[in-house]
Amino acid sequence: MSRANINLNNFFPSPGGVIGEGITCDICHKVIGVTLDDNGYPYADQPGILSFQYPSFNLNNPRISFGPLPSYITKNEPNHANGCFPIYSESSFCAACHYGRFHGVLIYSSYSEWMRSPYSKKKIDAEGNKKKENPGYRSCQDCHMLSPEQIGNSLPSQREACSAVNESFNNFNHNMMLINGVSLIKDAAKLEVKLEGGENTNSIKITVKVTNIKAGHNFPTDSPLRHLILVVEAKDEQGNLLPQADGEKIPVWGGVGVDPNVTGMTNYGGMPGKIFANLLVDIDTNISPTAAYWNPIKLAMANPAKGTDSDTRLKPNKTDESNYTFTLPARGEAYITLKLVYRYAFIDLARQKGWYRPDFDAALKECPPIDVKQPETWECP
Repeated sequence: MSRANINLNNFFPSPGGVIGEGITCDICHKVIGVTLDDNGYPYADQPGILSFQYPSFNLNNPRISFGPLPSYITKNEPNHANGCFPIYSESSFCAACHYGRFHGVLIYSSYSEWMRSPYSKKKIDAEGNKKKENPGYRSCQDCHMLSPEQIGNSLPSQREACSAVNESFNNFNHNMMLINGVSLIKDAAKLEVKLEGGENTNSIKITVKVTNIKAGHNFPTDSPLRHLILVVEAKDEQGNLLPQADGEKIPVWGGVGVDPNVTGMTNYGGMPGKIFANLLVDIDTNISPTAAYWNPIKLAMANPAKGTDSDTRLKPNKTDESNYTFTLPARGEAYITLKLVYRYAFIDLARQKGWYRPDFDAALKECPPIDVKQPETWECP
């Protein structure tokens, strides 16, 4: 949601503040609830702020703002009074804008991904068929609106809005995705590597495991523009790339051709590796990947019988495994490097639009040099 005259080609418009950002304080701090269906999701005909419940009184007379802190902690400001509603510590607050379908296809799904994850469970099984509070519960706000107070093993009830026991959790960060840094994305996934070979072989098999260890939703999530690129690189002592004998290769939409150097992105198309993305296809033009999800679209592939489709993003606490084989030189050392690149938009679209959104490494693993003649010593801790 943004003002009509926002420059959408500029991700970080200047000046900042209300004029540059487009979403004002009142969009959130007048909310008293969210309308959800029986399954806990927003109705299809009530996307975004249409799902928000606002008080019926005139919002300007009296002026009042709502938040998560009990009234005895907050003080009325000179220009408005303060109030509290429980919704401010619930992930359902975020469901309004982070769950949405286009043409029946779920596009914005952060909320439903979180709902299916173990992080959404406030209660877990205990002895004697009883339930106990889950110290591993995390709401959207717990991660994206951090308090200076460390969550640690605190229980959900200790962080509930309007509760007397939550007074230590305040001064919440409003930077959401920490746009000026990448701390929420950096190391959200873990890379594990196994190197295999034999005395009579001239090749090396690299098994790569990628696990979403920190994100409480798919990684990446929300906008289908976002994707991860796993790049597997093997070189000899002179820095030459070793020939790939087997394994997946990054598709051309990972970047090929001449780069006009306007995006800060690197061409990875054709290199050993794979892409984790929510891959959609435009039904009318058959273009894929597409980000024009307001047009009739569908998943590029779906196999209900096997429960698989073209959404290959990393689910919470789940691991993807892939294998790559390279031909080794006759002697000397080889150097193996793996990186998981976070990319904000498809490279061709970014070049077309002139978007400058540089890639960065969400995870990186550089293996120690290996002696090609001693496979029994190959390790990549």
